[in-house]
Amino acid sequence: MRDKIKISHEQIIARALDQSFYRGVSLYKSDAIFLPARRGNQLSAMCVGTSSAAYRVTASFDEADGFTTHCTCPYDWGGDCKHIVALLLTYVLQPEVFRAGEALREELLSLEKEDLVNIVEQMITRYTGLDDIVEHMIGETRKDYYTMRILNWNTEFVSPRAKSDKFEIIRATIAGYNADVICLTEAYPETMPDGGYLIKSNESGRVKAEAGDARKVLLWSRNAWSDVYLIGSPGLPEGRFISATTIADGVKWRFAGMCIPYFGYRMSKKHWGDEALRPWQCAEIYLDILRSEVLPQDRFRKRTILLGDYNLHIPPGKASRQTKTVSQRCESTFAGWEIPTAGEINDPVLDKRFIDHVALSKDIESRSMRFISRIAEDGTVLSDHNGVVIDVAPI
Repeated sequence: MRDKIKISHEQIIARALDQSFYRGVSLYKSDAIFLPARRGNQLSAMCVGTSSAAYRVTASFDEADGFTTHCTCPYDWGGDCKHIVALLLTYVLQPEVFRAGEALREELLSLEKEDLVNIVEQMITRYTGLDDIVEHMIGETRKDYYTMRILNWNTEFVSPRAKSDKFEIIRATIAGYNADVICLTEAYPETMPDGGYLIKSNESGRVKAEAGDARKVLLWSRNAWSDVYLIGSPGLPEGRFISATTIADGVKWRFAGMCIPYFGYRMSKKHWGDEALRPWQCAEIYLDILRSEVLPQDRFRKRTILLGDYNLHIPPGKASRQTKTVSQRCESTFAGWEIPTAGEINDPVLDKRFIDHVALSKDIESRSMRFISRIAEDGTVLSDHNGVVIDVAPI
């Protein structure tokens, strides 16, 4: 039998403010502590507060440093909180209720999956707030080295030589997300974080900013790119596609950065003459070639991510000016792909429908998603597009 951890009433009293101590006594008397366990010199339990919310409480003892305690409650007024007091009192007065952590683990492992699910569901029903803890722990458990963070944004050719602070704000915003792969459309290479590996789409020949090395599509990765593919198909509108493979933690990922033409591209008779097109026609051409000539290629069959400026509402909303034809071609092109950015998304960051989409092949799942506002906190309009950051993992 293990030696009992030496804790006295005097120590518990000295570690807490009077109010916290007496409230902790009340919690102890009301049997607020449950799932008490001991692993070596560490005590842990769940504690139900006065609001019925359940908190995770731990206390570790070291002969040199004394006690180190922690509770997930928001208490921050000095000393141990009432939940920690309840944990320590329970150990001093009822040490026998603290099960050995190793024994509890063995018992849990012996249970059927359905029994474990039932236990967790009963706990969630009984203790308010425990559902949040369980959801958080599930998320933490599912995190692994396969998870990859992707950032996608159209920066509207904001130049590093701009007189305003827009470029620096955009660059700092992008770097702050610590992404593994970044796709920027209508952007300068200098917008990307320091280091890493950058590839650029071909020049379109139609954008003045390209003289300063800007491109319609840029792809950046922490890890080296390979199998770089700039064409996609000779029929795709110029400079609006780039694809490559990168390997992270032994997992190979294929990315395709795209800038699908907006509704008014090539409509000007003045600039295009007889090559001028009707509204959305160039987008239809892009989607048709993407569907029939690009995506069927073997390189896009496994663990592929299509991202960039789609210039399309997916699906089209009531207020959308997309034609029925371009919407139908969009739907058929991306049939079988998971697009987590599609639909009416209720997010306070988004001031309009999202169009810079990310499409995932069936062997990839989206773990989490957050949006980048096109408007800075000080009101500066950074771009005409909102951006997105997505954490993905192989299935």
